[in-house]
Amino acid sequence: ALQIVAEAIAAGTEPDAILRDLERHSREVLICCTAQIVPETLVQNAEHAHQLSQQASTVTAAHCVAVIDRIAGGLRAISDGADARVQLEVVAVDGLSGRR
Repeated sequence: ALQIVAEAIAAGTEPDAILRDLERHSREVLICCTAQIVPETLVQNAEHAHQLSQQASTVTAAHCVAVIDRIAGGLRAISDGADARVQLEVVAVDGLSGRR
Protein backbone atom coordinates (compact mmCIF):
# COMPACT_ATOMS: atom_id res chain seq x y z
CA ALA A 1 0.00 0.00 0.00
CA LEU A 2 2.80 2.41 0.87
CA GLN A 3 4.58 1.67 -2.40
CA ILE A 4 1.44 2.53 -4.39
CA VAL A 5 1.09 5.78 -2.44
CA ALA A 6 4.75 6.63 -3.09
CA GLU A 7 4.39 5.93 -6.81
CA ALA A 8 1.23 8.03 -7.13
CA ILE A 9 2.84 10.95 -5.33
CA ALA A 10 6.02 10.61 -7.40
CA ALA A 11 3.83 10.79 -10.51
CA GLY A 12 2.53 14.15 -9.28
CA THR A 13 -0.82 13.22 -7.77
CA GLU A 14 -1.66 15.18 -4.63
CA PRO A 15 -2.39 13.01 -1.57
CA ASP A 16 -5.67 14.78 -0.80
CA ALA A 17 -6.83 14.23 -4.39
CA ILE A 18 -6.14 10.50 -3.97
CA LEU A 19 -8.20 10.47 -0.78
CA ARG A 20 -11.10 12.25 -2.49
CA ASP A 21 -10.96 9.73 -5.36
CA LEU A 22 -10.91 6.85 -2.87
CA GLU A 23 -13.88 8.36 -1.06
CA ARG A 24 -15.86 8.67 -4.30
CA HIS A 25 -14.98 5.14 -5.36
CA SER A 26 -15.81 3.70 -1.94
CA ARG A 27 -19.21 5.39 -2.13
CA GLU A 28 -19.81 3.78 -5.52
CA VAL A 29 -18.89 0.35 -4.14
CA LEU A 30 -21.20 0.96 -1.15
CA ILE A 31 -24.09 1.80 -3.46
CA CYS A 32 -23.48 -1.33 -5.54
CA CYS A 33 -23.09 -3.49 -2.45
CA THR A 34 -26.31 -2.19 -0.94
CA ALA A 35 -28.34 -2.22 -4.17
CA GLN A 36 -26.81 -5.53 -5.29
CA ILE A 37 -26.61 -4.07 -8.81
CA VAL A 38 -24.46 -1.51 -10.56
CA PRO A 39 -26.75 1.46 -11.22
CA GLU A 40 -26.41 2.95 -14.69
CA THR A 41 -25.79 6.37 -13.11
CA LEU A 42 -22.43 5.13 -11.80
CA VAL A 43 -21.21 3.40 -14.95
CA GLN A 44 -18.43 5.13 -16.88
CA ASN A 45 -17.75 2.17 -19.19
CA ALA A 46 -18.07 -1.62 -19.25
CA GLU A 47 -14.77 -2.17 -17.44
CA HIS A 48 -15.77 0.24 -14.68
CA ALA A 49 -19.11 -1.55 -14.26
CA HIS A 50 -17.34 -4.91 -14.03
CA GLN A 51 -14.87 -3.60 -11.43
CA LEU A 52 -17.64 -2.13 -9.29
CA SER A 53 -19.64 -5.34 -9.46
CA GLN A 54 -16.63 -7.46 -8.59
CA GLN A 55 -15.54 -5.24 -5.70
CA ALA A 56 -19.06 -4.92 -4.29
CA SER A 57 -19.37 -8.69 -4.20
CA THR A 58 -16.31 -9.03 -1.97
CA VAL A 59 -17.12 -6.52 0.79
CA THR A 60 -19.95 -5.69 3.14
CA ALA A 61 -21.77 -2.39 3.38
CA ALA A 62 -20.39 -2.03 6.90
CA HIS A 63 -16.84 -2.32 5.59
CA CYS A 64 -17.53 0.34 2.94
CA VAL A 65 -18.96 2.67 5.58
CA ALA A 66 -15.90 2.13 7.79
CA VAL A 67 -13.57 2.89 4.87
CA ILE A 68 -15.49 6.06 3.95
CA ASP A 69 -15.46 7.13 7.60
CA ARG A 70 -11.67 6.65 7.81
CA ILE A 71 -11.11 8.56 4.56
CA ALA A 72 -13.33 11.40 5.79
CA GLY A 73 -11.31 11.51 9.00
CA GLY A 74 -8.11 11.79 7.00
CA LEU A 75 -9.55 14.61 4.89
CA ARG A 76 -10.70 16.44 8.05
CA ALA A 77 -7.24 16.07 9.56
CA ILE A 78 -5.70 17.51 6.39
CA SER A 79 -8.03 20.51 6.50
CA ASP A 80 -6.99 20.98 10.14
CA GLY A 81 -3.34 21.13 9.08
CA ALA A 82 -2.16 17.52 9.24
CA ASP A 83 0.31 16.29 6.63
CA ALA A 84 -1.64 15.03 3.62
CA ARG A 85 0.80 12.27 2.75
CA VAL A 86 0.80 10.90 6.28
CA GLN A 87 -3.01 10.86 6.31
CA LEU A 88 -3.10 9.06 2.96
CA GLU A 89 -0.57 6.50 4.19
CA VAL A 90 -2.56 5.87 7.37
CA VAL A 91 -5.73 5.32 5.33
CA ALA A 92 -3.88 3.05 2.92
CA VAL A 93 -2.39 0.91 5.67
CA ASP A 94 -5.15 0.97 8.27
CA GLY A 95 -8.38 2.29 6.86
CA LEU A 96 -8.60 0.23 3.71
CA SER A 97 -7.85 -3.00 5.53
CA GLY A 98 -10.91 -2.54 7.72
CA ARG A 99 -8.92 -2.50 10.98
CA ARG A 100 -9.93 0.19 13.46
